[in-house]
Amino acid sequence: MENMLDVLFLGTCACDFSPRLETDRKDKLDKDARRSSSMLIDGEILVDCGPHTLDSLRISGISLDSISSVVITHLHDDHFNIDNISAIAKCRKAPLKLFVREDADIDISCGVEIIRMKPFTSYSVNDSVTVIGMDANHDATAYPQHLLFNKNGKKLFYGCD
Repeated sequence: MENMLDVLFLGTCACDFSPRLETDRKDKLDKDARRSSSMLIDGEILVDCGPHTLDSLRISGISLDSISSVVITHLHDDHFNIDNISAIAKCRKAPLKLFVREDADIDISCGVEIIRMKPFTSYSVNDSVTVIGMDANHDATAYPQHLLFNKNGKKLFYGCD
């Protein structure tokens, strides 16, 4: 449905993910060996990009060049992996949009356009989806933000850890 947000969960685990992801669950999405939290919206907007995200995309048959934007909830390692974000950017012809909280202490340049989000301000992610970052009560050194996505009046709230 064009008016709805299409959501694919790529991982639902926090930082205590299973070591089995390196062995017998390496090529599977599995409830007993959950991957770091991440989701894909409308096949192109990636929310969080942790250590397992590229494998989750591969297993799901999603090409890295289809990712146009990455929206980050916070900078903990299980949600933000700069090497994986760079790998996605390298696959694209156009710059990858990276949405982070306005004061996030990151520096990445190779094919990435950083959009620094002010709280409670709406940003266009693509032609039909907007996102608003909201204050989050989480480790302040990780620059946390909850996210509110909107597509044609249909809203999706995504809260970090």
